[in-house]
Amino acid sequence: MYSLFYSLVNFFKKLYIKTLLFFLGKAFVAGGKLIPEVKEELKNFEDDLLLTMTVMPNGPEMKLLFSGEKIRFAKKPPQISPETLTITIKYLEAAFVMFTFRESTSVAFARSRMTVNGDLGKSMAFVRCLNWVEFYLLPAIFARRALKRYPAHSVFKKAMTRVKLYSRLLFV
Repeated sequence: MYSLFYSLVNFFKKLYIKTLLFFLGKAFVAGGKLIPEVKEELKNFEDDLLLTMTVMPNGPEMKLLFSGEKIRFAKKPPQISPETLTITIKYLEAAFVMFTFRESTSVAFARSRMTVNGDLGKSMAFVRCLNWVEFYLLPAIFARRALKRYPAHSVFKKAMTRVKLYSRLLFV
């Protein structure tokens, strides 16, 4: 009975993380066009970079392909072999704590819950972009826990960017 309950809980955790990675990936693609801080960070990325964020073992994953100033989902591996950057979350429970916004990405790195295979500088730039996307995407109560530092922005600018980001999430 306990193992059935445990496997059911893990199934719902995986489903939650898979759904969240899907929407976070879409928000990252939209944020690359809308958020000036993200646009600035993405200038450092080269053409044809495949970024994969995955949960071990056999967990959900998000693949983003950076080509020029464009970002898109990579549903299947590209024909060319681009430079790859893989961020691996070591286990499902760590991913669940991070994606329920009880722990920031930088704290998860510090607690050795994530590994990076590829250029560390680009992974840190990705995390900074992810922080900006989370800042605009999440309500303040969650964003304060998910971010290392909560940026001071005007309420009007944040609200307008948030509306644009949500509309791109829902209608694109």
